[in-house]
Amino acid sequence: MGYGIPALILLNNLSTNGYFRNFKSIIDLGSQDILFSGNKEYSHEEVKKLTGFVFPDSIMLVRSVYSCLGFTTYKCIDLDGRHGSLVLNLNKDFKMFYNYAETFDLVVNMGTTEHCFNQAQCFVNIHNLCKENGIMIHCLPTQGTVNHGFYCYHPQFFTALASANKYDLLGMWLTIDEEDDLFSYSSELIQLLFNKTPTKRQATLFSIFIKRSSNDFVIPFDPSYSYNFIKK
Repeated sequence: MGYGIPALILLNNLSTNGYFRNFKSIIDLGSQDILFSGNKEYSHEEVKKLTGFVFPDSIMLVRSVYSCLGFTTYKCIDLDGRHGSLVLNLNKDFKMFYNYAETFDLVVNMGTTEHCFNQAQCFVNIHNLCKENGIMIHCLPTQGTVNHGFYCYHPQFFTALASANKYDLLGMWLTIDEEDDLFSYSSELIQLLFNKTPTKRQATLFSIFIKRSSNDFVIPFDPSYSYNFIKK
């Protein structure tokens, strides 16, 4: 699990456009590292050119990313306990099993929930961790990456999630074959990927939400069939 160049570019763009204004707290799902694609070794200067980040520490740490963006509280969750992470199991209800109910301005799922079996509980926990008017970022596999985890996620998953819970969907972007570029999501792009042998092409999907209410989490229906469920 880790943050690559596309993730850093996206975070910097969000910050530049004012989405993190007055945000102070962030929680990461997973004890994350700074990772870069291929065998390229990025120096601090190269990272600065690509992303705008100037790391204050000699080692590029995820908490340094958020320090650059003005966050003062950084926490992460992982059963491995690395980076001082909170040892919580995402498959379990945090409130019920751990009496944990802290909320954050920003909740980041940077390639973590695909490794958890209980998907519904993962997204309930994410919802509950996020403050009203806070932001949730998901960066998850959508194609390829066979046996990387349990799941890949379709764009429709995120549009249905946003609709059911009245989240504002700020946008969706894809990275392809571990390249350091972000492409805006479109149905034409998905078709292009499919036409180029999907078993060999790998794609990661970024989705960003703003949580607009403190209502309880609502499990979405697949919009292809939701009319039949609602009708009954």
